[in-house]
Amino acid sequence: MATARRSAVRVVVDGQGSANVSTGLPVLDHLLGLLAEHADFDLTLEVEPGGIDTEVAAAGRALGQELYEPLRADGARHHASARTSSPRS
Repeated sequence: MATARRSAVRVVVDGQGSANVSTGLPVLDHLLGLLAEHADFDLTLEVEPGGIDTEVAAAGRALGQELYEPLRADGARHHASARTSSPRS
């Protein structure tokens, strides 16, 4: 059974898009930084070193737990997608 990894996370939903991420995986750090930048929230995330799978899981779990309530709050900004049919010629 895998042990839970310690992580520290802080998200400011009405932020400026800044990120300070340390997961031990440079590509994940970069992608989470881009997410924070494009979603306009501030993110601070640090994950205890371990195997790649456990670091990714710990980062995802910590971020998901931190964003759970703000994303469901009244007045939260949401993005959507839609499909439309094009007229046939």
